[in-house]
Amino acid sequence: MPYRPTSISATHTGLLTTHNEDQYASKQELGLWVIADGMGGHAAGEIASQLAVNAVISSFRSGSLLQEAVADAHPVVMEAMQNNPLLKGMGTTLVAVHLEDTQFQVAWVGDSRCYHWSKQRFRQMTRDHSYLQSLLDSNEVEPDVAYKHPERKSLVQAIGVSDDMHPQVSTTDGTLYRGECLLLCSDGLTDEVDDENIAAIFSASGNPEKICQRLIDAALRNGGRDNITAIIIKAGSKAPYRPGHSRTRFSWLVSGASMLLTAAMLWIILGQ
Repeated sequence: MPYRPTSISATHTGLLTTHNEDQYASKQELGLWVIADGMGGHAAGEIASQLAVNAVISSFRSGSLLQEAVADAHPVVMEAMQNNPLLKGMGTTLVAVHLEDTQFQVAWVGDSRCYHWSKQRFRQMTRDHSYLQSLLDSNEVEPDVAYKHPERKSLVQAIGVSDDMHPQVSTTDGTLYRGECLLLCSDGLTDEVDDENIAAIFSASGNPEKICQRLIDAALRNGGRDNITAIIIKAGSKAPYRPGHSRTRFSWLVSGASMLLTAAMLWIILGQ
């Protein structure tokens, strides 16, 4: 990978749960990062999320496109349920990123998210597959009260769950320039820390390890009611700057010195 990125990941069980149903993987050699947030209780959620992550990696490594690799996780989870009645109803959300040079693609099912951060803006790349999101889209619920809605955790898309679930994998893409980051996370983070505060944590430090830990700490301070998982991918130090990027301190110094020299020459000429 010419512009080798930096990535860091962290997970926490949370303060009100006894086991972690989140699973994640960082496969830098493939340019692939994945988070799955399992559902089903007991061990079932953990199994669903791990099966899904493994299936995505295996399918992608075999040559599938990212969207196809995520879709391939559904029959794997369904087969496990059919072979073991104790796993009935298990499922998982999933978000994955493939980064090649500066170009990235995001694929997801459910409400695990991907964000893109740059000094210019912080934006959510994914769109939750949830009943609440459909209400927001139709203006039936105001954004400032959405977090109180009783159906805020109801998903309309997931991997596994039942034969009636036919997940539609959504995708989006973009460019990751020098100094910019992608954040993948489970809803254990976004349920506790809003976008404004996540952006503030990114703005306070350029170190992915510090950012990742501060995100986990913030979610725990705000309640930590669910498993919390985050992966941060930072563009490589040799990646190109975003077009229109402000000049470096050195270039400003050179420019400033040039202006002073020009002014001095004009003063000498005019003075004569």
